[in-house]
Amino acid sequence: MLGVPEVLNFYFKRIFPMQRAVLKSVRPVAKRVTAMPLPSDDVFGAVKTLFEELEGMAPLLKDPKRSSIRIVLNPERMVINESQRLYTYLGLFGFPVDAVVANRVLPPEARSAYFDKWFGIQAGHLAEARRDFDPIPFFEARLFDREMVGLPLLARFADDVFGDRDPTGVFFHEKPIEVKKEKGGYALYIRLPFAEKDKIQVWAQGDELVVQVDNQRRHVVLPRTLASRKLLGAAFAEQRLRVGFGNKEEHGAK
Repeated sequence: MLGVPEVLNFYFKRIFPMQRAVLKSVRPVAKRVTAMPLPSDDVFGAVKTLFEELEGMAPLLKDPKRSSIRIVLNPERMVINESQRLYTYLGLFGFPVDAVVANRVLPPEARSAYFDKWFGIQAGHLAEARRDFDPIPFFEARLFDREMVGLPLLARFADDVFGDRDPTGVFFHEKPIEVKKEKGGYALYIRLPFAEKDKIQVWAQGDELVVQVDNQRRHVVLPRTLASRKLLGAAFAEQRLRVGFGNKEEHGAK
């Protein structure tokens, strides 16, 4: 779902006009040879409306002044691994994360001979998760003795997790994607925490920069500042992908 708006954007700009024109020409002939219905303009209109609604969500979700994304995980090895992968993909698509919440943490009053090993296992996973996600604020939500349903219980749950802090505030500020002017040109930086260097691919495609991490691919439409410049190369260090762009003169001389 993170990449759906960009995929649809590519479709509507490059494929949709051509496909719509072809269907208008083919529809009269197709009716004579097959009873299979072809998409009408109403169908195309409905899909385009959906695209416009999805497209409008991205700026909202990427603006830390209006919304924030918080990763919720259970203190289990596989869940933590998946949460790390999610954090990588959120960075790839430019969504800021301001907190991590560990859910279903066993409270001290649950300690018993039966749960003794689980306390040790959770403590190890929590310590590792805190270290891995640092410096993002890390909260713990303990496992209560009932389902936390209804406003009074949810208020109690929120107090337990956030204490005196306002849960509607932004706990952490970072720019997943930013452009910096550097000596000799510009550089585009993309935060890719937990990504592995050998699983990152970068290439230019017209006025777009294509970045792939594992099986997730993003088409980054380059701003005018970068679109006319030569792509010099990419490097990954300290959880950030750096893509260098040279001067316009270098691009024109190629």
